[in-house]
Amino acid sequence: MQEGTVLSPLESTSARCKTSDNSGEDESTFPVMDGDNKSDSLDRISNGGNDAFSVSDSREASVQLPEQSLENDEMKSKTFTANVKVDFPLLRFVKGRGDKIKESIEKQTDTKLLIPLPHAVKAGCCIVVEGLLEESVEAAVRQIHSVVDEAIRSSRLDYSHFISLPLAVHSVLVDQVAEFQSSILASINTEKQATDEELDVESLNIVNEGEDPEETVDDSLGTDKVLDTVGNANETAATKKNRRGIDASIMVKPKTIHITVLMLKLWNQDRITAAAETLQRSMAKVHEALEGRPVAVRLKGLECMRGSPAKAHVLYAHVGEVDQDNRLTKACQAIIDEFVAAGLVLDADKSQKLKLHVTLINTRQRKQKRRKNFQKRIPFDARQILSQHGSLDFGEHPITEAHLSERFQYGENGYYNCLGSIGFPTVMS
Repeated sequence: MQEGTVLSPLESTSARCKTSDNSGEDESTFPVMDGDNKSDSLDRISNGGNDAFSVSDSREASVQLPEQSLENDEMKSKTFTANVKVDFPLLRFVKGRGDKIKESIEKQTDTKLLIPLPHAVKAGCCIVVEGLLEESVEAAVRQIHSVVDEAIRSSRLDYSHFISLPLAVHSVLVDQVAEFQSSILASINTEKQATDEELDVESLNIVNEGEDPEETVDDSLGTDKVLDTVGNANETAATKKNRRGIDASIMVKPKTIHITVLMLKLWNQDRITAAAETLQRSMAKVHEALEGRPVAVRLKGLECMRGSPAKAHVLYAHVGEVDQDNRLTKACQAIIDEFVAAGLVLDADKSQKLKLHVTLINTRQRKQKRRKNFQKRIPFDARQILSQHGSLDFGEHPITEAHLSERFQYGENGYYNCLGSIGFPTVMS
């Protein structure tokens, strides 16, 4: 391969690195994972967003070598390098847990992967691949692309954004949700206090019999039964005492309540920008579906999302359209169709059916001690909630807009960070 030969990348990644040569003009540097304080210069060639290969003379940046190593240095003086652009959310997949994926690629292709440190990049980065043979570098680049494409298609890459219909704009509804959640937690605290009192009595009785009080407390908690209920041995101490698996951390913040229209995986700024533009393009079809008239929903009745109420993970309020003419459903479908046409919905998500609902409790946000990646979610027992509040009516509320919302990021009003929005009809047209 001659200097400057370019390898075309797969669709998911591209190279956009600056060019640097031995003169030092337009030189760019960045830290790497390996911690090797390399002084070798890497010539980088940018060509239309493609992965670029170049040959670099590492001797010019090296210190004086012993005579016996000159022959070996001569063999290594010409190396091939490739710059592969990988968006930041996907970088961890190329590394793998404990750098296993990175090391596997290096071993199989006899190359070196230089990966920027996480704190050194935000939007994206260039992984530099070094090798003595053109074929080796090409093979490593193909493997990087393969890893990235597989990660994008898999569930391991979490959703980053979603289309929401904000309901937190209605202060009355926010107060209603907060009151409902407070009543649930209050009943749990009452149960916990009663359980604690029982534990104290049993501990005293067994101490009088000369047994270990700490072991007695563990037995009286019914630990085995609790673990059977939640299916996980790493639950918090509060969950052990609370056999229903309910605590404040699984309550959805009232100021974030919404109806979800579509979940999205937007792993770079280009996709985020495209999503905001797509939402704007959908407005005409949304207004057409709404027939130019305001639309409102009624939140009445509680249900669990799949599974048994005894081992629930999501509790939500049922959403019904006030006019019962499905105009809101049609408007939401118009938004979904626009995003599918724009290529912003992955194949695995295209088959998801629209289900209008407002999540009130979600175990995915449970806070646990010694939390580890891929830890099993702990369910909660929703039977008593459904028995006491199953027909709860939160009233009617108008839908006034749709947002492109960013997960885990919040604005000053407490709602999800808005990256784009469209308005719904508020008066008859």
